[in-house]
Amino acid sequence: MAHRVMERIRRNPDLVNELQEMTLFLANHNSILTSIKAVFSSITGFEEVICNIVVTCVSWYDQKQYLLPEEKYTIVKVIALSISIVIVI
Repeated sequence: MAHRVMERIRRNPDLVNELQEMTLFLANHNSILTSIKAVFSSITGFEEVICNIVVTCVSWYDQKQYLLPEEKYTIVKVIALSISIVIVI
C-alpha cells in the first residue's frame, strides 16, 4: 500500500512541490519554536506570564468570547503553544 502511495506522489509534480514546501515549513517552524523557548528560558518569571496568558485564553474560550471560527482556533493554538513552552523548558 505504501508503495502505491509513493508512486502516486512521484507522478504528481504539484503534490511533490507541496510536500517539499510543507517539509521546509515544518523544519523552519520547529527552529522558530526552539528559539522562542530559548529566549523565554532566560527570562526570570516567564512561567507566570505564560500561565496568565493560558488562563485568559481559557476564560475567553469558555465564555465564547470570539466572533469567528478562526478566532476560536487561534485561542486554542495559543493555549497549546503556551503550555508546550512551559512544559519543555
